[in-house]
Amino acid sequence: MEHFNGTLSYSKLKRYEQCPQSYYRHYVLKERSEPNDSLLFGSLIHKVLETYYRQKLDGHYVGPVDDKELIDIFKQLWIESGITRVTDSNQELFGDGIKILTDYAQRNTGFDFTQVLAIEINFEIKIGKFKVIGFIDRIDLAAPNGVAITDYKTNRVMFSRNDVDRDLQLSIYQMAAKELYPEAINIIPVFYLLRHNIRISTQRSEADIDLAKEYIQTLGSQIELAKDFPARLNSNCHYCDHKAGCNEYQKALAGEITLPEVDTKNLESVAVLREQAAHIAKIAYAKKSEMERVLKTHLKHQEALVLGGNEYSMSSMTKLAYPADKTLNFLSQISGVSQTELYQKLSALDNSKVDNFVKGLRKGRSLTEYVQIKGQLEAIAEKRYSPRFCARKVK
Repeated sequence: MEHFNGTLSYSKLKRYEQCPQSYYRHYVLKERSEPNDSLLFGSLIHKVLETYYRQKLDGHYVGPVDDKELIDIFKQLWIESGITRVTDSNQELFGDGIKILTDYAQRNTGFDFTQVLAIEINFEIKIGKFKVIGFIDRIDLAAPNGVAITDYKTNRVMFSRNDVDRDLQLSIYQMAAKELYPEAINIIPVFYLLRHNIRISTQRSEADIDLAKEYIQTLGSQIELAKDFPARLNSNCHYCDHKAGCNEYQKALAGEITLPEVDTKNLESVAVLREQAAHIAKIAYAKKSEMERVLKTHLKHQEALVLGGNEYSMSSMTKLAYPADKTLNFLSQISGVSQTELYQKLSALDNSKVDNFVKGLRKGRSLTEYVQIKGQLEAIAEKRYSPRFCARKVK
């Protein structure tokens, strides 16, 4: 393809993998649109941490991480971030930012400039005939004779152990770190999930890295030779910056996509159709949520809305949420199971799996001990009161 210059990045690979048309619009036609507030927020938090740690590195600082300094930087960069609309959503994001940085400082109590090798370092590596470029958020010394490469994430959804172990981005970062620091014997890729204040480290064997290289070269060749760039409905369509000009997305919203009948004995066909249906359902659900946010704004000023034969109102619901770091630490102490193993068992702190795990602790313990454990866990859990949107048909 004449527009392809042989340079790849994780972002390019991911976009093409998810939807060739989105790739074509973004990288070939170079169509640009305003990023959504979630993307702006993620970039903002990254910039806060980069700014703070660069200052500390330049000042040869050894000491505690100061949450007040982090928040001051956050407030200043918020003004410059582009998240300028005054909405309930953005007020919530502002509060999220304060909480993320406060929790981060509480967990990361100390900083030693001698242990940090790089902050927001760019790299360029060769994989086959392709050049792969990117940035690594942070690289630290790690015993024994190794380095830890950290990528900050502000995702609301917790990654599963399987997600982290198979993530292509971390594989690329490990390849880059090996070229940047060839003397490092041990390289530890890490996702720091900032909303959950938890670090998840993983490992890549030589076989894992070889497989990742083969996949990158195969996907790179596919991009290079591509002549058509069809739209591919996927779970991220609603967040795509090119959805407004995508016919497939608009058809999915309008309910104009007809799914074919399949032979239910052919499980491969059943699985493919199931995924297609799931993507369409997610697109419709995301649009439904967007419309509900509009109605919720009006329900702040009145008890109910009766529109189109439906009554809309708000009620309150309570939900327990288990903070990742505190919960894993407590359950590890009680059960003797490592935090890494617990994270894998509990599927990123799924409430039902946490409850079932705690029930398993009943064996060999007195009722009093068991009740105390449940009480301590409940004390750790955060009670979240959230408004619930209600809709019902009216006569």
